[in-house]
Amino acid sequence: MTDYSDFTYAIDLVINVYKTTNPILISEKIEEDLGMEISIHQVSDYLSLQVEDLEKESRKQYYHEYY
Repeated sequence: MTDYSDFTYAIDLVINVYKTTNPILISEKIEEDLGMEISIHQVSDYLSLQVEDLEKESRKQYYHEYY
């Protein structure tokens, strides 16, 4: 079984190299280029967590700047 950090590294790598956030394409490229099997659902879950983290950080910066 592949470690979770390997999945996150693979997803981030494919996003940066291919400039895509499409979970289907990311999953396919990880399998083709890196030989790892990762489901579309795993990619979607990771991307949704990233969006939530970015939203939290942007809210922190907003409140910090104005309060």
